[in-house]
Amino acid sequence: MGMIDDAERIVVCAHRSPDGDALGSSLGWAGYLRSQGKDPLVCVPDMFPDFLQWLPGAQSIVRYDKHPDIVTQAMAEADLIFCLDFSQEDRLGDMALALSQSKADRIVIDHHPSPTIPTKMLISQPKLSSASEVVFRVIWQLGGFGHLTRQDAVCLYCGMMTDTGGFTYNSAAPNSSSSSPSCSPRASTRTRSTATCITTSPRDACGSRATCSTRNSKSSPSTMQPISPLPVRTCAVSITRRAMPRDSSTCPSR
Repeated sequence: MGMIDDAERIVVCAHRSPDGDALGSSLGWAGYLRSQGKDPLVCVPDMFPDFLQWLPGAQSIVRYDKHPDIVTQAMAEADLIFCLDFSQEDRLGDMALALSQSKADRIVIDHHPSPTIPTKMLISQPKLSSASEVVFRVIWQLGGFGHLTRQDAVCLYCGMMTDTGGFTYNSAAPNSSSSSPSCSPRASTRTRSTATCITTSPRDACGSRATCSTRNSKSSPSTMQPISPLPVRTCAVSITRRAMPRDSSTCPSR
């Protein structure tokens, strides 16, 4: 992803009162960014539950309510800001001001419907179980699976477990568990992209329909539309398919 390669300073942020998916997806994505030679700052608006303090990397998260100057400066100096597990600025509480004032490009990675944040790139699939599952699929499609550490995988798995109630909620399709970092053999992913949008395929393995919108940092959000009716000039013509690893020996082991 060229935007990552070009960015010198990257911030990863999650919504207020962060849960396991917000933290898991943010920490897992930050781990991928580090594997690409980046040094992202992970920040959240306020406190998160004590029972999530065990997550690898949790101690490095910067809280806005405790260190507003650090977060505000980081966003002001950032080239690229990733918004994980939210797509509306009001979910940031007081930290929304720091995001809105930043001139950095934004990329949203989320699974909630009706995104409104102006972005350079939207990565959205409301039919998937969690932001952590979206992150895992994106990492796999970018060829980063082999760079995932065990700590990164733990974070993403925690996020999937949190938002599916241990893979029991209606949002947990069979592929939710097989997309988890346990390296189940049945899952597959497809990615369709333009300069401003990456989503999963129009019809993925669990039968859900993806959505796509064209955005830029200065325009107001447009209505989400199904990918399939869009003309070729709007969506990319190349679609790649990668099979998930079939051997547990390919699982992250570091």
